[in-house]
Amino acid sequence: MFLSNMCKVLIVILLVSIFSCKDASVKTTDKPIQALEKEISSAPKKSMSVPTLDLTEYGIANSNANVLGGLSVGAVAPDFNLIDNNGDAVQLYEILAHGSVLLNFYRAHWCPYCSKHMVELEALSDEFKSKGIQVYGISPEKPSYANQMINEHNLTIPVLYDADHQVMKDYKCFFQVTDAYQAKVTKFLSMDIKEVNNDTVAVLPVPATYLIGRDRKIEYVFYNNDYSQRADFDLMLGHK
Repeated sequence: MFLSNMCKVLIVILLVSIFSCKDASVKTTDKPIQALEKEISSAPKKSMSVPTLDLTEYGIANSNANVLGGLSVGAVAPDFNLIDNNGDAVQLYEILAHGSVLLNFYRAHWCPYCSKHMVELEALSDEFKSKGIQVYGISPEKPSYANQMINEHNLTIPVLYDADHQVMKDYKCFFQVTDAYQAKVTKFLSMDIKEVNNDTVAVLPVPATYLIGRDRKIEYVFYNNDYSQRADFDLMLGHK
């Protein structure tokens, strides 16, 4: 009888010990489970967005003055009135009455990617015209420098001079240049971006390309912060 009672006591002690350990391992707070679940569900979620690309590697300064991102297909193209390299006035909405417009932003004549791209555009300019598309380059550089590129490569495409940078801003491809990139252009190309643009601050456009329909809506967009990447004009011709 004594052994039987001892066994019962030991079993009770063992059970108490087991449940005490279990409670200690589970208990993390004095708050009810429902309260914890409410706190978790209402807590701010950590952002899963892709990290922002450091655009300084493309010469784009971290500046609040930048207007980047490009316009979207279907958006109404902002109107403008600019002077081309020959001194003629060009108003977008006026020329759209005569056909679609291909607007190709380029940085400057000193940029080898830009001149190569403009040469590619020139080679297809007759095909664009046959489809009723008027072709224009546009840049912040002075017309005298644009004419250097035009004469060197025998271009017939008119180049518009965005002197006050408003068109680059309206088409969301405007940025201020980093000091490091300015120094690089000066060192290797013997060019001062500010002087080429007749400006007090070094600015450039992202080399964006827009195809604008006669209804003033954008039909095709190419936009890439990497200046080595450019629009495929053959692809654009296929689009039309």
